[in-house]
Amino acid sequence: MKPSPVQLLKQFAEFIPYVEALARYGNELWDRPLQEGKWTVQQIIAHILLWDQYFYEQAIRYLGTGASLPLKHLDFDEFNKQAVVFSHQHGKEDIVRLAMEYRQRIVDRIGQLTEEDYHVPYVDRDGNGFTVYEYLIGFVPHDNHHMQQIEQCLEAARRSTV
Repeated sequence: MKPSPVQLLKQFAEFIPYVEALARYGNELWDRPLQEGKWTVQQIIAHILLWDQYFYEQAIRYLGTGASLPLKHLDFDEFNKQAVVFSHQHGKEDIVRLAMEYRQRIVDRIGQLTEEDYHVPYVDRDGNGFTVYEYLIGFVPHDNHHMQQIEQCLEAARRSTV
């Protein structure tokens, strides 16, 4: 059974307290790669932040306004490389603040929609269809995947200090 739009938005919003809790950890955790040769915790949060920023600026803030969406297909690999660069250019505090801020902006804007609005089709600049429901149904598992990776990293850090 598909989750309701309200359930999806609630799950999507769970990222905010998650990042707030992660902020309590020191830089030794934030700078720790999830595994050998993998991203660090800070890079993952920057990755999610930049996707949130992109979708907010290019789609979410326009919902219900009648304006066309400037959203377009991006090269995911290149975008994700930029997240790594961004994570090196900004400190943990900035990344935490911006991650929570952009996620809250998205939650607030989507929270203003009716459940029917979640299924209204929008068209991006490339001619691809986009609904809020599809956006959330795609990004909730994406967030959960990364949060599970971080949790495994936290557990490994705990084991190595015992």
